[in-house]
Amino acid sequence: MILALPGGIVEAEALWTVHDRWRYLWMLSDGRFLLRDGKNLEQGDATLEVKPFLRFPGPLIWLEMDPAQQFMVTESASRRRTTPAKQPAPRPRRPARKRRDRRRPTTRMGWSASCAGIPDR
Repeated sequence: MILALPGGIVEAEALWTVHDRWRYLWMLSDGRFLLRDGKNLEQGDATLEVKPFLRFPGPLIWLEMDPAQQFMVTESASRRRTTPAKQPAPRPRRPARKRRDRRRPTTRMGWSASCAGIPDR
């Protein structure tokens, strides 16, 4: 909700659903802002209208901007589960000592980082 001061008249109103407790709003200059919506980043204006800005392969982990708000650096993650490759049949060995099996199922995290300029209106 945007209120005109000192009268308190409502100038604009919007309702957004956030999906978690992470940061979802970054203020820019001239009444503009960035809004995180799942895997997307949207740019809004003083009338609270938003339009698509950036799309990420997975959840946005962090976002940083330079003080002049001309550049931003972001990081996002996407989970990809992998199964261990099938191992060839082991060759017969001498029973000298026992070895522990150190193979475990793995989860790979895919990371992406991007740097983008923030366009003026």
